[in-house]
Amino acid sequence: MKKMQLIKYILNNLSEKAMIYKSSYILLNPVVEIAGGFCFEGSATKGDFYVSYFNQPLYIVHDYLHLTFGDRLADSKNHSCFNLEDINEVEVQDLLTVMNNKIQFLKELSDPIKFYSYYKSRHQGNLRIREAVIYTSFWLSLPTAYDELNDFLASFSSEDLSILWRKDLRDKLIQLKEHPQPKVLLEQWKQETLSNLKLNSSAN
Repeated sequence: MKKMQLIKYILNNLSEKAMIYKSSYILLNPVVEIAGGFCFEGSATKGDFYVSYFNQPLYIVHDYLHLTFGDRLADSKNHSCFNLEDINEVEVQDLLTVMNNKIQFLKELSDPIKFYSYYKSRHQGNLRIREAVIYTSFWLSLPTAYDELNDFLASFSSEDLSILWRKDLRDKLIQLKEHPQPKVLLEQWKQETLSNLKLNSSAN
């Protein structure tokens, strides 16, 4: 089976009919504040692939979809690696069932309030997750937003800022803190991300 054949079959048979295909991704539609969907990842071994589920806040500037807020799926036999040449109808249906079972979770975490609640207790020192929690607190205009941001900025005293992505992360946080209308800035960043990803919030 070819990769596109498999993706097309899954897309046509998912319980959520309004999903869209984008490169190696199947996304919930419409894409509004937080994207959600599945990624078909290739492998160094010919024909092997993985399927991951993920959410991604769009008000954090990115030029690609990433899997920080998700994980690889495993079938009922706990297999997470599949092969296009070997996969059979039973395994395809098994994978489809696992994906369908994850859709409600993806839809729930596409809601910023639920995303914030879910990841606030799960960042455990992960800079990217903590960044997303803070951005989401500003997106929701939570009263704790500035305190959370200031605590995070203070933690950068122990970070190596010669690592460019860490410096960029900190600088963006400072920009957010100093902006007179943080939600307006986040909306601008969301539009930038949508443009980078060649998506729009009313995709169909």
